[in-house]
Amino acid sequence: MDWEGMPVKHSLELSRERQFVVSRLQQLTVPADLAARFDDLASDPEQDTCTIRYTVRNEGRGVAAPSLTRVTVNTLSRDEPTPALDAGDSVSLSTILPSACCFHPDLHGTLAVDVNDRVAESNEENNTTPIDIIG
Repeated sequence: MDWEGMPVKHSLELSRERQFVVSRLQQLTVPADLAARFDDLASDPEQDTCTIRYTVRNEGRGVAAPSLTRVTVNTLSRDEPTPALDAGDSVSLSTILPSACCFHPDLHGTLAVDVNDRVAESNEENNTTPIDIIG
């Protein structure tokens, strides 16, 4: 028994529950910081498509909720689901586009993370990354 008259085991369970709640509140109040990096471009002539590969990383100290990453190439945009990311984690993603969008003759575009504004971020200025490939 502890000083409140509760069994010690029960008191420890409450303490763990409080630690979980505090940890969860910290995750919600410490901002994430999503950023994208263009990795490469691959062509598939048989399918008449190209694949843009990129990485989305949480550079912040908080958890990033699921969001959308927008890939824009020349005049075409596609929104891709991005999973929740813990601080420091990253995910490799890809977007398939018609070849005509990618080789026209140059590729100009952007990667924009959190376009649906679901993630509280410490730096909104790094949410867009250019993609420029000269044919």
